[in-house]
Amino acid sequence: MKPIKTTAIYGLGALGMLFGSRLQQTYSSENVKFVMDSARFARHKDDIYTINDEPFAFALQDAAEVTAPSDLVIVAVKGPDLAAVVDQIAPSVGPDTIIISFMNGITSEDILASKYTLPTATFSTASQSVWTPCATARSSTTQNPAKYSSAPAITHRRKK
Repeated sequence: MKPIKTTAIYGLGALGMLFGSRLQQTYSSENVKFVMDSARFARHKDDIYTINDEPFAFALQDAAEVTAPSDLVIVAVKGPDLAAVVDQIAPSVGPDTIIISFMNGITSEDILASKYTLPTATFSTASQSVWTPCATARSSTTQNPAKYSSAPAITHRRKK
């Protein structure tokens, strides 16, 4: 398997930003792009993103401007957007591209695999735990004063 150097992420929601931020911290914003249709790109190109109360800059790209395949394509859109994204990711997919779907439900992989041959489309599950102090728990040797949440601590707001 060839090393993953470039990543295209389709889906700028919590899961897309979660995996995008981790990949960007590992590689760089030059190698990790959030790709979206022209209308979404125009709407989000000036947005500010915050992850765990820290500002985070993502590289966004208009899907119409994609000129080369990526090594990894992550699909993290809502179910109703999948049909459009299946065709939209085509310029990002080459013969060695790995496609990972991080979507709710169990049919997205089949839909992607109907256009892109396996093993290019990879089955996956997503899990993220965020540890936060629990204000109501008491410290003792039998109680853990913490709780776990499955939601990533990500917020997204518009630039003023």
